[in-house]
Amino acid sequence: MFFIDEITILNVDNQNILCIPCAESHDADILLDPNEIGFKRKQATLQKQYQWFRVVGRSWWPQEKMDVQKNAEFIEHHMNEHFDFILTHDAPALINSWFKRPEDSARKISTAGQLFLEELRRNLDFDVWFHGHFHFTGFWNELYDERICGVYSEIIQLMNENSLTIV
Repeated sequence: MFFIDEITILNVDNQNILCIPCAESHDADILLDPNEIGFKRKQATLQKQYQWFRVVGRSWWPQEKMDVQKNAEFIEHHMNEHFDFILTHDAPALINSWFKRPEDSARKISTAGQLFLEELRRNLDFDVWFHGHFHFTGFWNELYDERICGVYSEIIQLMNENSLTIV
């Protein structure tokens, strides 16, 4: 298992893999500070109302947000490379559009990170892109981009260079 905390390129078994961490939480509109006076009361009220919220340092961290400027500077030096795989936590803005629901106002606008990833989707040479974040497993159909695969709780097995299986 790997933890990647900044954009990097790995070469594993002669496969060029671009790794881009971070994603902005769509359900972090309400952030509670556990050190703030009245924290427990606010938390209990939100839980009773079935409201989504995050707690700073427990279920949300400022480092979750993608540093788009830093990533763009890195990518600038690698625009002409071919990537066998791209691994990201978040997905390009195109995928966010599939999740737009009237009752889910937080997902209506793509984040700066998703817009950055969308530019990469349009401009980088890659074979397959795996992302998490949306709790969905499977390839997006040709209406979106058949090279992009969401991964939630399953394991993706690389059968050979041209075949993937969701286990």
